[in-house]
Amino acid sequence: MEKKETNELLKEWRQRVTNTRAEILADLRDAQRPNTKTVVESADLSDQPKEIVSRNVEEMEAPFFEDRNRQMENECRIEKIEAALRKEGIDPYKASFSSLLFVDTESSNCFDGVYKMCEYGHYATDTSFSEIQNGRKDILMNPGMDGRFNLVGRKGHRDLILAHSHAEYKRSPRFDEFHNDISFYLRQPSVLVFMWASENDIQALLDQCFRYRMTCPSFVSYDVQQIFMKEFPDFKGIPSLEKAATFLGLSIEGITQHRPDEDAYITMMILKAIVEKTSKTVMELIYGCPACQRESIREYRSMKRRHKENAARRAEINKRKAELAPYHEELNELLSAPTPEDAPKERMFAVSLETKMHVDETLPMIKKWVERGFFLRRHLNVAYLVAYDEAERQYLLNILDTKELKVLLREEFNRLIS
Repeated sequence: MEKKETNELLKEWRQRVTNTRAEILADLRDAQRPNTKTVVESADLSDQPKEIVSRNVEEMEAPFFEDRNRQMENECRIEKIEAALRKEGIDPYKASFSSLLFVDTESSNCFDGVYKMCEYGHYATDTSFSEIQNGRKDILMNPGMDGRFNLVGRKGHRDLILAHSHAEYKRSPRFDEFHNDISFYLRQPSVLVFMWASENDIQALLDQCFRYRMTCPSFVSYDVQQIFMKEFPDFKGIPSLEKAATFLGLSIEGITQHRPDEDAYITMMILKAIVEKTSKTVMELIYGCPACQRESIREYRSMKRRHKENAARRAEINKRKAELAPYHEELNELLSAPTPEDAPKERMFAVSLETKMHVDETLPMIKKWVERGFFLRRHLNVAYLVAYDEAERQYLLNILDTKELKVLLREEFNRLIS
């Protein structure tokens, strides 16, 4: 095989396994969406009015392999290219990617659903997880207008102590001074970008682009948290960096958490441990976890849509709270009723958020269960958790430790105690 042909195959392989911006643009053209403005390579929306920017982000989603047959064709083509290259003694992964970039960010607040970023950091290695020269980067920045620090004393959230003083952040330049450098780091074709819970960092980065009317960088990243959950299904709940590291037997003593380059280093340690424990390559882990892949602009558009839906949901909850106040008073009386000290755990149950949300519908059944000698508790140190419907039940099964807790539908629990 000639060198030119080899290079062309490597280029095609790299594009197919990373879904580069070129593919997104091709998808947009194929879709022929009449309301979509012409999208340039970097999706430059900085000079457009705010309402146009917002609409374009909504319209920018590409139909990423939504057709299953197309996805299968892509996977078959990748396998054929790999076979042809390996026949020539070429490992496409090592030939295409020279380094791995682990990225993290910190923000001062996220008022109105918009992150005010105050720190960017990364940790770069070669494909064997060895740190490359000048592989650490920790960039402090002034969070700018509306960027006051709101990380301590938040209701429903644990305190977050950053690695530097607020004064140090305030003395630093704003994001727009670092925009080009950060975009360059994220868009290098020979680099694989990894994050932990990547949607948060993607939103933080792109929120700043819209705040400062800068170009939105399109880049592909891979979420190590998703890879961890895929490879270790026995871990229940949503893993934090610290919990995942502990689960894998990694020591993070002496590492400064909530400092981006250090958190990026922990992310690297976790991915390296997954590779060692599963005996899989990085690319095999990526192939095996489609949910880990994130294209920044598409992900940002999806997040903004979800935030809008969540806001509508919260408004509905508040409205229903007022309407259902009498029912909730009666439910609270049941929840506040004392439980005998000798009551067995098998006689205790709790109800889900959706069950409480529809208390006008579910209260008669809950009262019936209590009348049968079961005790309704506020906590989850019970034998049964009653879900409102199958969708909520599946969600709860994914996030809770169900070794000693049975998650049942109302009808199932009713049959059980009858």
